[in-house]
Amino acid sequence: MDVPHDPMTNTANLRVETPSQARYNMDRRSHGMCASRRVEESIAMIRDENAVRPEFDLRPLVGLLSGVSDPVLEHLTVQAIKKHRHLVTKAEELFLGLPEAIRTGRETVGEDHVAYLDATIEMHAQMSALTTLLKILGRTPAVQ
Repeated sequence: MDVPHDPMTNTANLRVETPSQARYNMDRRSHGMCASRRVEESIAMIRDENAVRPEFDLRPLVGLLSGVSDPVLEHLTVQAIKKHRHLVTKAEELFLGLPEAIRTGRETVGEDHVAYLDATIEMHAQMSALTTLLKILGRTPAVQ
């Protein structure tokens, strides 16, 4: 049986997600997160200057944004969400433009493939910042 290769994780997988599918699934998993006990505890940890913050992806952001007002945090988070959506779209377009042999993992060569990998790395790096912002804010803001 020929199992498709997932270029997002560099592993064999029965189901390959495009970047927008991955974002949709991530949004579904995080829906309602602000009501959970874990987020409440995370918010309390942020406000405690001496706390260890192992749950946060980018600890430097926690220190940088300590003491910043909620409206500013919300603005930064909304902008990060918009940027992430743009990066997901860019990575998905590059993925869909790849030759079939590269999309299925049979080949891993070419400038198009490198451009896709670069866009995907940028998307995931920015997603770490977004995840941290969402945890600091403690909720998912409405985005227009």
